[in-house]
Amino acid sequence: GLKITDIYAQDVFGWKSSIDLSGSNVGIRVPDQNILLGFNDKGGITVVDTTKGARLFELDRKGQLYVNRNKVWHAGNDGSGSGLDADLLDGLNSSAFLRQKILPAGVDLNDYTSAGFYICGFTADARTMKNMPNLDAFFMIVVGNRDMSLQIFFPYNIEASTRRFYIRRWLRYHNFWSPWTYIVLDGNQQTQDPENRAYVDLSNPIDVSDFLSAPSLTDSNKITDETGTYEIYKYKRSFDRSANHDAVQYIMVQKSNLLKQVTGFSSIHGIRINAVVYPQLSGNILAAGAVRVCLRPGVADRDKCAGCEVYQSIVSAKDIVGKTQNKCSILTMGDVDFYEVYTMKSSYQYGNVYIEVESEGKLLITGVWGQY
Repeated sequence: GLKITDIYAQDVFGWKSSIDLSGSNVGIRVPDQNILLGFNDKGGITVVDTTKGARLFELDRKGQLYVNRNKVWHAGNDGSGSGLDADLLDGLNSSAFLRQKILPAGVDLNDYTSAGFYICGFTADARTMKNMPNLDAFFMIVVGNRDMSLQIFFPYNIEASTRRFYIRRWLRYHNFWSPWTYIVLDGNQQTQDPENRAYVDLSNPIDVSDFLSAPSLTDSNKITDETGTYEIYKYKRSFDRSANHDAVQYIMVQKSNLLKQVTGFSSIHGIRINAVVYPQLSGNILAAGAVRVCLRPGVADRDKCAGCEVYQSIVSAKDIVGKTQNKCSILTMGDVDFYEVYTMKSSYQYGNVYIEVESEGKLLITGVWGQY
């Protein structure tokens, strides 16, 4: 099948031909490089690694190129229907894209916590569903993530019938669904200027520890042995508004005038409070501390504590030796039932040597939201 020719004239492609090959499945082998260049019976070209028999390169008669049996995409064959699977778009996996989904009859709305757009186009289907706020065809938007989400439910005929839409929230940690709450379209509408809203991060926090109760002694211990005398006194201060779940809001209202003076705001919309304890260390003697904050029922991770492990590990007076502790703090912005601040006074005496240290706890306003 090998014919050597001597053609000096160029062919229609502008090439000169010096070797003509005929037959099917013809190959050119380069043993030193373990490469076989093959012309298959389908009119394609294949490059094979002869050590493994692996196809390194293929070009079919239609001009489609494959590398290691993988299809190569280019400007001429990409787009819809090409089979191209892009891993990311602008750094996002396609699972993060919001999708529109048609809801069939009989579903439970509790099962839809993933962000997206959902549609039920038939009232007859809507009336077979569970946990519905309204038995009309509807649109529903879900926002959030795997830990918490918000459902916003719009009846299809909202402008002519119900004149209201509905919202509720879900918390995975407690598997908690709030009741449906509706918003009436015909209610009074207030206008606001969003450009006037601002946040001020206080470089000099405002101390509001006066809202904490006076220190109450919760525990004490004294040990004397051949190494000296050790004493500890544990104290607790608290601010409890669990009846109204409004500890942050209450402080904000009480300190409103001061906050306006400090920030220049004409009205105060919110504050950020840092409950903090500063442990103290002298030599090898520690006065530890801890902070506990409890949020209103239904909030994920309701009971928060900082420094509790170290603080609770000090049971006998000698436990203050050899321990260290960093600042303990919890930032809050609302929905707080109560604050608890735990401090300690520690002392050690041996002969003429006497060491006494005491941790300090505070409530500090570190940020303010308001309107100029």
